[in-house]
Amino acid sequence: MHHIYALASAAIGVAACFFGYRLFKVILAIWGFMIGAALFADITMRVTGKQLFATVAGLIGGIFVAGFAELLYLMGVFLVGATLGFVVTSAASGAMGLAVNPIIMLSAAVLAGFVALSFQKAVIIWATAFDGSWLIVSALVLFQGRAKGWSALSAVAGRGGLFLAWLALGFAGVVVQYAITSRGVRHGPPPPQHLP
Repeated sequence: MHHIYALASAAIGVAACFFGYRLFKVILAIWGFMIGAALFADITMRVTGKQLFATVAGLIGGIFVAGFAELLYLMGVFLVGATLGFVVTSAASGAMGLAVNPIIMLSAAVLAGFVALSFQKAVIIWATAFDGSWLIVSALVLFQGRAKGWSALSAVAGRGGLFLAWLALGFAGVVVQYAITSRGVRHGPPPPQHLP
């Protein structure tokens, strides 16, 4: 089963890392689905203790949040920035050998979300490049069987070579997006229409 997660992680990671700005609305929907599914499934599992209910709630929650993430562009930009804040804080904690503190993780995510709103194109490119590279490197961990599911994300930070691979891929993704794949693409709310 971890090979399926690894393939999905690698595919989404490559798309986000190198084509993140161009495919932003698609990636936004995917991230919205992942966040909604994880949140709704976790809450349902804690309340009911039933895997089937958690799975169904996760699917419904994922679809719900994915739909809103694309419809509410600014919320989506905030989510992308927040995701980057989460990933960077997780990587830094793991690299320093510290336990992940949920309050610090949440604070960093919220702060990064607000920064994303101020510098949208740059943040979208940097966030998708580094979030995507994190997924690619996590896929390697999953393929090797060194971690399962979401634990692969934190496993990357604890290994020097994988951490450096994440950084190298992230910077490569930023360069490719700025130089090639984001050219001629504009995102954001539609411009206001003027009445005659």
